[in-house]
Amino acid sequence: MRARTFMIEFGRERAWGVLGLWKARRGRKAATTAIGPLMNKTRERLGGLPDSVWHEPYVVGFLGMLITLHATRDAGPLGTAALASAQTGAWSDITGIAANLVGEEICFLSAAGDKAFDLGCRNATSFFEAVDILARRDEERLLEDRISPAACGHAEADRSALWARYFDAYVGDTASGADP
Repeated sequence: MRARTFMIEFGRERAWGVLGLWKARRGRKAATTAIGPLMNKTRERLGGLPDSVWHEPYVVGFLGMLITLHATRDAGPLGTAALASAQTGAWSDITGIAANLVGEEICFLSAAGDKAFDLGCRNATSFFEAVDILARRDEERLLEDRISPAACGHAEADRSALWARYFDAYVGDTASGADP
């Protein structure tokens, strides 16, 4: 009887592990799809970004939180291992650099109470919520036939302006050597 109980529990654990991997992949793709184009526009506007930018506490907090928000919105709640997988995979996809240490850096900066890291996290949350409001506003207008589908491009322009405010402004200053 104990062997059978063990096999049932082992089977459930294995099934949740596979589900977690699937959810992590889904979360990674959602974050990469949402953030990647914005990052590409930043690179174009600023003529590229030095690798040192990806180690700045503000950037680590901002991107780490934004990846988490997109991943969990699309995939639902993620366990610790699945979230770490989604974060590191999306980080690598978005930044183009290896993400093997970003998890440790996030934990260190969070535990240390780094003010720039915390600001990045808060700003990512503000950006995420503002973009969500813009999307819902345009969706409601479409449903009410107050605007044409072509007019929805304003949400994209507004999203780009928000990105420039929360990300480009900081990265541009950091990349040029100025204090944010």
